Amino acid sequence: MDARSTLSIGDRLRYARGDRSQAEVAEGVGLSVMAISKLEADQIKPSLDTMKKLAEYFHTSAEKLFF
Repeated sequence: MDARSTLSIGDRLRYARGDRSQAEVAEGVGLSVMAISKLEADQIKPSLDTMKKLAEYFHTSAEKLFF
């Protein structure tokens, strides 16, 4: 089993964000800082459009980032 499969979406996003600020990611994908914060805290689930934008921003596939 892949270790990523045990991580929450929020954990995966925090890992992908690395040293970037939430504000930097938010600006890069056209979301609010609050939305990024809530996604990372697993308080909200990303829409398909948001998944696509985040995957493109992090130069990966939505499948690798979210599933």
